[in-house]
Amino acid sequence: MMFLIKKDENKIEHMNERKFSDLGFKERAHLQKWISGYPRALGEDLLIIQEEYSGFNGTNERPDLLAVDKSGNLVVIENKLDDSGRDVTWQAIKYASYCSTLSTQKIIDIYQEYLDKKIKKETAKVNLENFIVNNEESIGLNLNKENTLKIILVAKEFRKEVTSSVLWLIGYGLNIKCIKVIPYELDDKQFVSFEEILPGKENAEYMISCAEKKQDEAAQTDKLAMMRQQFWVKLLERINKSKMELFKGISPLKEYWIAKNINNIQYQFGASGKSVSASINMYTDNDKWNKDVYDELFMQKDIIENLSETKVIHWDRRDKLKGCSILIKKENYNVYHEDDWDDIINFLVDAMVFLEKVFREPVKKAIVNIKNR
Repeated sequence: MMFLIKKDENKIEHMNERKFSDLGFKERAHLQKWISGYPRALGEDLLIIQEEYSGFNGTNERPDLLAVDKSGNLVVIENKLDDSGRDVTWQAIKYASYCSTLSTQKIIDIYQEYLDKKIKKETAKVNLENFIVNNEESIGLNLNKENTLKIILVAKEFRKEVTSSVLWLIGYGLNIKCIKVIPYELDDKQFVSFEEILPGKENAEYMISCAEKKQDEAAQTDKLAMMRQQFWVKLLERINKSKMELFKGISPLKEYWIAKNINNIQYQFGASGKSVSASINMYTDNDKWNKDVYDELFMQKDIIENLSETKVIHWDRRDKLKGCSILIKKENYNVYHEDDWDDIINFLVDAMVFLEKVFREPVKKAIVNIKNR
């Protein structure tokens, strides 16, 4: 609610909230002009550089307003009146994607066109240099750098579809906010208020911290994935120099495993921050076949384990899950400790050589037995 303070009577008078349509106000003719004339209404210092820009390649779509903030970031402003509609978030993201290709010189040209259209004898480059904080020799526009484009959505009411998607996008680091603009009327006078509802000034710092944390976690995840891939590269180099034919021609992945399938039997290496393993897996869509092959092999368990010398074989039928595994593993081996890679590779290659040799004939026999049932 908004109230008028009557100091002489020491009381407040309620101002009636209205709709833009009731007051005859239009989006382009009124709201857009108010913002372009006083962009500080959106809660920060902005320099409007264009209205209804239509110069994007391959489309006639036009963002309502383009601006630059004090840090030199390009800002896309999309205005609605009484209702945000369902698609305003997607609409603004499209405009932001178009703007992401604009060079610094193109921004200057766009702004100069705007000044010329306004018949202002001003120079775009000079205005930008004077406006942007900490600008040195060249304009500090941060275009084409990650997460520097900003989006501002303006409307009287925001639908749930919009606020939900905006919160999700903020969580993933997109700089986007919603400004609620409400017209009021008292007697024959009209008033308007602007309020940031998302992320909200009190929540902005927290949400930015959360987004930065997600980005840091994603960067760490990517780093670990690259380490795994480099580990597999080194392991496969070792295999390619050996007499083992089983894994030759396999590409190193960023996953926790690499595998080779032969006659529906999967030979797999696994490596994580806790353990490493070499395994033979029965893992097809036909789980009855998986369990039957496993059971055939398990009947030879004693014979096979007598050949294992010091190796401990783990038998995992996985009764409640699809597939079965027979593996040799070692706990407390961390694939992310590069200094241990030689020891880990020696263990894995030795284990896989043993598994392939010991299970080669029993696997063939098991498959034949099942086929002849």
